[in-house]
Amino acid sequence: MSAAVHTAVRAGITRIHFIAPTTTDFHVNVEGKSGIFATCGRDPRPRWVSSRRRLEWPNGAMCVFFSGEEPESLRGPEAEIVVIDEIARMRYQQSVFDTMMLGLRLGDRPRVLIATTPRTTPFMKRLVAMDDIRITTGSTYDNAGHLSADFLKKVKELYEGTRLGRQELQGAMILDPMNALFKDDWLIHDDVPEDMIEQVTVGVDPSGGNDEVGIVASALLNDGRCWPTGPRPAALRSGARPWCAAMTTSTPMMSWSRSSSAVIWRQRWSSRPPNTCISAANASRT
Repeated sequence: MSAAVHTAVRAGITRIHFIAPTTTDFHVNVEGKSGIFATCGRDPRPRWVSSRRRLEWPNGAMCVFFSGEEPESLRGPEAEIVVIDEIARMRYQQSVFDTMMLGLRLGDRPRVLIATTPRTTPFMKRLVAMDDIRITTGSTYDNAGHLSADFLKKVKELYEGTRLGRQELQGAMILDPMNALFKDDWLIHDDVPEDMIEQVTVGVDPSGGNDEVGIVASALLNDGRCWPTGPRPAALRSGARPWCAAMTTSTPMMSWSRSSSAVIWRQRWSSRPPNTCISAANASRT
């Protein structure tokens, strides 16, 4: 986050807002080991004006600090770039974001940079689903060279393989609820060699109208595991042909030449009996 502020100043941006979770976090962002003062390098060192909660650079650039506890304080001030630290930790996440956006109106390309542990909050779910969002992720282990070896050993011992570890150490947003029947961390997200596939099954749930058709493909592996390849919706506006084409290309790993491959569809609007199983060859010609 500190590097982003320095980069903005070097690029000629003169109005920067920095939003921290609370006022007590200001000193960490300014004076901490990875704070703005410590990461100046050869860049000019800014001056901290505590009465105005801002940093001032010799070239006239300013970085004004705001607390996430006071979202109304963002109403009015304008900025060209906003840096937000740990928004998922803030009490008023949506209010902070909305009020910030109303002031993000200077320059040709106003933008916001958010760095946070991806806690699964209603706001965070909406944030990651927004258009024009670019997401990069990193883990605690990416920074292992700057952390205590004893710390790394202990957090691995305590949290590796747990929900908390996936969130705090791996930087993963955990979307499945605690009482989910199938949890995401039970699944192995790896590619599977084609020679491990014993049988392929594609499930189709036609809508009977112009809605999307639900298509899911899965494979039985020769070690007894099941490999789901994810859903693939298809529009039915032109009859059955589009979703037949979609299911035959559900994944390039699935060879339709296998005699054991099959398609199972759920019927609610056809003369065929429910849960009809048809051959892949017939499906491709439908």
